Amino acid sequence: MTMNYERSYVPTNNKVAQVVSLGHDCAGIDAVSVALNMLNIDVEYEFASEVNKSCVKQIMSHYPPKTVYGDIRSRKIAHMKSVDLYVCGFPCVPFSHLGKREGINNENCGDVVFGALNYIKQKKPKNFVLENVSGFATSGNGDLCQEIVEELKSLDVYSIFVEYLNAEDYGIPQSRKRLFIIGIPKGQQLQPFQTEKRKTLDEFLDLTAANPKEHTPSSTIALKLIQDKVKDDPSFDIENNYHIVDLGVSKGYAHKGRLGICPCLKTRSERYYVPRLKRFIWSKEALALQGFPPSWQSVCSESSTFKQAGNSMCVPVLMAIFRSMCLI
Repeated sequence: MTMNYERSYVPTNNKVAQVVSLGHDCAGIDAVSVALNMLNIDVEYEFASEVNKSCVKQIMSHYPPKTVYGDIRSRKIAHMKSVDLYVCGFPCVPFSHLGKREGINNENCGDVVFGALNYIKQKKPKNFVLENVSGFATSGNGDLCQEIVEELKSLDVYSIFVEYLNAEDYGIPQSRKRLFIIGIPKGQQLQPFQTEKRKTLDEFLDLTAANPKEHTPSSTIALKLIQDKVKDDPSFDIENNYHIVDLGVSKGYAHKGRLGICPCLKTRSERYYVPRLKRFIWSKEALALQGFPPSWQSVCSESSTFKQAGNSMCVPVLMAIFRSMCLI
């Protein structure tokens, strides 16, 4: 794995004077803190919330907050602090086109978004970012997203922006489109998002690494399906170009993607395969494809780290958002 990728994000030694207080719900492995650190922003990390114990282990090992909550629906917001920046990437399963699209009727986590909304309504953080899959915008015929946006506007203290940003426009060769609801002080405007030329996939792969696991019968069938799809297309040579395919597919979903672009990483990222290297990807490569620098070292197992990487927000996208919000 080359190091050019990390160097392009390494901050300078010139510290900004302002300290940003942070609250981060549904924090996962805390891509937000990674992005703020890369932007050289000093942070007073007031609180985070996360229900997954392995993710909490990562949070506490890298950027430990003052307080860690579990389920955001069961805490007492009145006892919490307001912050300069509040971020919540609430669970996407109820809203994803790859799932049942139950929306708020999902009994496990469909209503977590209201926990985030309640914090914003009661504590009115200076700035906020809510993140989810683009399918959130059409959940319940679009009524839920519209309801959330209208409630936030009714607070009359924010300028609200709904943005769709894709990791591939911010230097990362991964197709990962996400919806962001961004709130900044009323009357202010977001600055233009600073896009970045997409790097090539080989910059994110360890070209000498061994295969982390063997094929299963289903992955062998899936690879054959994809190879059959591209065999008559000389412009789509996956054997001699660096390309990643998702082998966790059914016959009806043998998607070849776009050459040199990793399909959207999911929690089953260990199913992603590089035909040219004849191996599956490692969790460190999945993390790199989410913008985590090589210096960020996982303290969890390989399998846990894969799931965490697939659930994470993309670091360079967050950096672009924070620049646009004029946090620096």
